[in-house]
Amino acid sequence: MRSSRPVVALALLAIALGARAAWSAPKTGDTYKYTIVPGDTCWNIAEKLFGNGKKYKLIHQFNELGPMPHILTPGKTLLLPRSGNIPTARVEWMREDVKAKPPNAIDWLKAKKQMSLWKLYKVSTGDHSSAGIRFEDASFLMMRQRALLVIYGGSKTLSRTKRLEKGGIVVERGIVKGGLASLLGKAPLLIKTPSSELKVRSTTMQVEVTPTKKSIVSVHDGQVEVKAKGKTVNVPANHGTSVEIGKAPEKPRRLPPRPKWRSGVRRLVVFAPAGHTARFEAEWAAVKVAKRYHVELSRHPKFRSPMLDAVVGAGVLKMRAQDLKPATYYARISVIDRHRMESKPSAPLEVSVVALESSRQLRRDKQGVFETAGLLALRAPTSVAPKTEVSSNGKPFRPFSRPLRLSKPGLYQLRFRFRGTRGAESAIAVRILAIAGRFSGPVEPIHV
Repeated sequence: MRSSRPVVALALLAIALGARAAWSAPKTGDTYKYTIVPGDTCWNIAEKLFGNGKKYKLIHQFNELGPMPHILTPGKTLLLPRSGNIPTARVEWMREDVKAKPPNAIDWLKAKKQMSLWKLYKVSTGDHSSAGIRFEDASFLMMRQRALLVIYGGSKTLSRTKRLEKGGIVVERGIVKGGLASLLGKAPLLIKTPSSELKVRSTTMQVEVTPTKKSIVSVHDGQVEVKAKGKTVNVPANHGTSVEIGKAPEKPRRLPPRPKWRSGVRRLVVFAPAGHTARFEAEWAAVKVAKRYHVELSRHPKFRSPMLDAVVGAGVLKMRAQDLKPATYYARISVIDRHRMESKPSAPLEVSVVALESSRQLRRDKQGVFETAGLLALRAPTSVAPKTEVSSNGKPFRPFSRPLRLSKPGLYQLRFRFRGTRGAESAIAVRILAIAGRFSGPVEPIHV
């Protein structure tokens, strides 16, 4: 009997380890990641997510937390079973200063990509900052700079849960843009502001809350119902309305027209010698009703995580971007009228920044001119050479499928474009320096 005890103990240990291994390797899709916040314990996480603190053992089964009592470190993640609740939303992407605040927390947390956002979480963006919030039902909202909102739930949650119908997202300040994942869904996304309540049946709309708590709504597709002081107005696509605090919504008015790029084309190629960054300029046609323009530049075709998100005066009709590394970029502009309503954005301008191959190393001076001495050959990479054209010092464009050779000292103004895209050109300046030399040596008489 004495010898059987270790066997039994080992058998029990094997069973326990087997069960633990089964939990630590769940099937794909059965789990999700939860980000620990200050004050979290296994008990209150289970209470918050599973509805009962006694279910904390589920957390232990899915995570190696060490002997009890263990301390949960804020910012780290736990693997949790989907049999409990899932986050109301997540931070899909972010730029610069983005913070989140759990309910009942004193301090704001620095947000992270894919951070879980739960009911009553607050999210804020600082100056020159933005964030993309994706909800469990795939609804999406982009927060522009100096925005603040409170998370309640996506349209799927709101349609099921009557108690949440007073507001899925509360926008307390700033500009928030986005909407449903699709217009085919029946449940609207509910947004509440200090002066109004919105039922959003749109994939692209915008709501701004001004410092005076006035709400300004711009609808780009679908429709949005805006309610305040017992009155509801239906705002269709390409229209907008505004609501002052304590007043009914104004009658919908048409949004300003979409602006157009002056060149009339949607593609631009920009070359810069290998090892150097590039710059480009793009102009748009003035819109009569414009009071301001909203300018965006992003690496993403849907303008996720914009590199540039700025508002400029009506007199500015050109954007300039610099220090760009080889990659594909996208630019667009929209019009803001005197009512602060914003038009649909322009067609995106696709900008391809390409490294220019050169036979000699080039140096950029303070004026941005590239310099070298001696014969210089410039080549486009084989991937883009058949698609592009080059012009030197005002000469007609010719295919860039063969190298451009510069031999004489002087300044060369080079222009580039995609084939068949007149008017959409980029330019660089190259200076070839003269080589000066002098030979000296003893002079000896020449005997004939």
